[in-house]
Amino acid sequence: MAQAKEPDGYDEELARIEASIADLKIRDMAAAKERTQIAYLTRVMRRHLQTTPAAVRRDG
Repeated sequence: MAQAKEPDGYDEELARIEASIADLKIRDMAAAKERTQIAYLTRVMRRHLQTTPAAVRRDG
């Protein structure tokens, strides 16, 4: 049985879509890393503020 030929440009369009998906995955991983770093620094700063006397922090 003969296979149907894909429309002209189908392979190029598929390659473009796959490249876009790969780019989005890379961006998503970078954003996840950044969110993790922000969460970590937030925890560190909260811990620091809880253990630093108000007179040193200049907010008391």
